[in-house]
Amino acid sequence: MTYIQPNISRNTGIKIITEAIENSQPFLFTRFGDGEIWMLREEHTSANLNRIKKALSLSESNYQRIMKRMRAELIDCWNDSDLVGIMGDNMKDYGVSYEYDPHKWSVTYEEAKKIGISNSSIGDHMLCRGKELGDPNNFKKIIKGKSIHVLSQNHRQLQNNNLADILGCKITYTEITRIPNNVVHNQFKLERELDKIKEDIVIYGLGAGGKYVGRYLKNVCGKTCLDFGATLDGWGGIISRPWFNNTQNYLLIK
Repeated sequence: MTYIQPNISRNTGIKIITEAIENSQPFLFTRFGDGEIWMLREEHTSANLNRIKKALSLSESNYQRIMKRMRAELIDCWNDSDLVGIMGDNMKDYGVSYEYDPHKWSVTYEEAKKIGISNSSIGDHMLCRGKELGDPNNFKKIIKGKSIHVLSQNHRQLQNNNLADILGCKITYTEITRIPNNVVHNQFKLERELDKIKEDIVIYGLGAGGKYVGRYLKNVCGKTCLDFGATLDGWGGIISRPWFNNTQNYLLIK
């Protein structure tokens, strides 16, 4: 079996994202981690189901319907992204010590064809956690004072950490709640809020259930959309990964 691997280098991926920001062009970078991969494969083990039910406040009566919708959204996001991010076998280059397992982090070409995945513009899942984008002092040089909009469950922590001052730009936020998760359970209402966003650049970290947000913002609103995931934890001062305190400490705003 041959697994899909990143085919766009780290430097080229950074260049693609930087140019999209500079040009304020409709653009989508979507990251697929282990959670998204098992959803695409429909590997509904008890551990996986318990994890997603707890994270998204799903009930026995609605989890199958919502997970079916999320899987379809993930496939659409993969195909509509200008740059897909999946984990490669170079995690140590980003200071991450996981043992790489292709079955956990990718899909085979046969699986991709079967479920309707066709986009081959594949970059690295960890791009936004490298120093080039993940260090707020470096990201500041890329956005060059352009206003941004942030969607994250950590919006209050980001505001308290004075992220706007650190990035040297105006930042507006959409309030995202964890319980109940309004990204999953109030999708139509949230989309009406997304329609109001004025900034060209939108950064978000909304988990597997929120990947559709970037696709909506690109296709409907013409935004430059960057899925930053757990980078927004670090910027919010949240140590959600053990290496945020050491090999990726440039992410952490204390």
